[in-house]
Amino acid sequence: MPKPNGSGHVVSTGYVAYGDIWDAKSPDQQIEYLQKLAKSQNTALDRMQKERNLLAARNLELEIILNNANQALDIQRGVVQSMVTANNADSQAIGDRIQELEADVKKRDKVIEDLGGNLN
Repeated sequence: MPKPNGSGHVVSTGYVAYGDIWDAKSPDQQIEYLQKLAKSQNTALDRMQKERNLLAARNLELEIILNNANQALDIQRGVVQSMVTANNADSQAIGDRIQELEADVKKRDKVIEDLGGNLN
């Protein structure tokens, strides 16, 4: 049984020191109290486990949503990349055609100049 030391503090002798109120209870009352305590702790643990299960389920749902969003984003990036590549190819083709036309105009200007096309 716990015993007070000189400063009034209870010193444990290896078991839980519940105090004078506990010691004044009958063994049946102590058992009833401990059973109620165990039941309330089990109820609390059960609630905590249910909450944990709900959180785990919600986490799984969010992971699925995130994976789907990542897949959609990958598809969207692919589409955008294809569009950019196609646009770049179109721009390159237009640029090449402009250079061809400029070269053609220079050739024609040269032909006109060679034929004495300076009509002034």
